[in-house]
Amino acid sequence: MIKYLILLLTFLTVNKFLILNEESLVLLSFSIFVFLLITKIGSQIRSYLDDKINEVHKNLENSLDSVKIQISYVNKSWNYLHGSVYLVDKFKKYSQLQVNKVEQTLRLFLIYKLKSAIFYKISKFENLESEISMLIKLLLEIQLENILKQFLNVNNKVLSSFINHEKIMLV
Repeated sequence: MIKYLILLLTFLTVNKFLILNEESLVLLSFSIFVFLLITKIGSQIRSYLDDKINEVHKNLENSLDSVKIQISYVNKSWNYLHGSVYLVDKFKKYSQLQVNKVEQTLRLFLIYKLKSAIFYKISKFENLESEISMLIKLLLEIQLENILKQFLNVNNKVLSSFINHEKIMLV
């Protein structure tokens, strides 16, 4: 598949259907980056996040089950100690509110952990962006030197005086 894509790009470039300028090089670099990201790392990130979700979900279920069991034991003990319907109803309402608060807190905790894991993975990709910009800068410098060599037909000392390497910037 990649061989055919390279062959197609070569054919289009040679026949001047595709002109290699800054925009097309940036598009090509970004397309390759996204393709490699999806094919090489996408399944790993997905499996990692799925494992974390399952782990947190199991912990959440175990915690909720233990809390529910403890609340049910307390409810039973209150029923045995106090035969009052009023006290039992009040405690059931209170315990239900506490279970709801625990469930809501655990949901917020799960969302927070998932967001932090995702932002951690995204921060790694931001470093790649700066490296790609440096590579594109180097490619532009090489292209500019080659163009000047070809058209001006001068030696390297004169050529380096034409190019101000510190002023080449990506927009």
